[in-house]
Amino acid sequence: MKTIKHQTLSHIVENGNEMQRKSVIQFITKINGKNPAKFCRGYYSTNFLSWDAEGLILRQNGKYKVTQLGKRYIKNPSII
Repeated sequence: MKTIKHQTLSHIVENGNEMQRKSVIQFITKINGKNPAKFCRGYYSTNFLSWDAEGLILRQNGKYKVTQLGKRYIKNPSII
């Protein structure tokens, strides 16, 4: 079973490797079985900070991009 982190990073890459935070949150709430229309403003913020600290994502101008390390993580999650 793939983790939310793995699914989300894969989703960002599959969608041109650049997504607005709102779209990422809607994807995560959907795979968590929640209503994407009712996402919370700070939902998943702590996780995004840890993914950023791990070097898996980069946030620029309100959009998330998966880094080269993030792309390697998608192929082999054991690197983290």
